[in-house]
Amino acid sequence: MMESIDYQGWTITTRSDSQCFVAVVTDPSGNTFHQSTVFWYSHLSARRYAEKFIQWYTKLQDRVQDQ
Repeated sequence: MMESIDYQGWTITTRSDSQCFVAVVTDPSGNTFHQSTVFWYSHLSARRYAEKFIQWYTKLQDRVQDQ
């Protein structure tokens, strides 16, 4: 089973993998970030991790642009 949601213009896709869940994020330009793939015990945990990754990544991009 796969679930996809929109989060701040990004797409978070969670799916079950063996006995765990993973989340993969795709930015608004269509770039997929597999670095954010971590195994979790539930879809919700995987999605929350992906949301935190997006928050971190967008803050990093803002800092780079400000320099």
